Amino acid sequence: MTDLNLSYDYCTGWDNPNDAFFWIAVMQNPYMPEPHCYGASISFQSEDALLLIERMKGKIGAAAKEEILKIWNEH
Repeated sequence: MTDLNLSYDYCTGWDNPNDAFFWIAVMQNPYMPEPHCYGASISFQSEDALLLIERMKGKIGAAAKEEILKIWNEH
């Protein structure tokens, strides 16, 4: 596995699943301000995002990093 420095963010859309998003990006230049610190990225909306958010539930630390890398490699 490649040791990528991946950053991620998501929102469940609260009461509106159409507003849900899930985003993963390579942290390329950590000393630059957003969005200039990021390289390649992928994002998901609505139901696709909610499925990925569900995969991340309960995962923290190394488990979260491993799952994010799996998602990145799948897409």
